[in-house]
Amino acid sequence: MQFVTLEELPAVIDALRDKLQSRGFHVKADRLDQLVHHMAWITSSESYGERLLALKGIRKDQRRLPPDVAPETGRLSKGIDRICGGDNFVFD
Repeated sequence: MQFVTLEELPAVIDALRDKLQSRGFHVKADRLDQLVHHMAWITSSESYGERLLALKGIRKDQRRLPPDVAPETGRLSKGIDRICGGDNFVFD
C-alpha cells in the first residue's frame, strides 16, 4: 500500500486531471480542477463526496478511458471511500 497525506491528495487528483486533459477528456478534467481548486466547502466530507461523485462519473466512461487512466480512477475512488478521519489517504 502507498500512503499519501491529505495535503498531497490535490496533487494526485491534478495528475489524473492532466492525463484526462491530454487524452481529450476536457469536460471531466475541468470538473476535477473545479472541485479541487475553485470550490469552497463547508466540510471535508462534502468535498470528498463531490470528488467521489466526479470520479464515479468518469468511471462510467471506462470503456473509452485509456488503459492507464481507468484503474487510477478506481484506486482514487476506493481511497476516498477509506478516509476515516486520520491524516493519511490509502491506495492499494
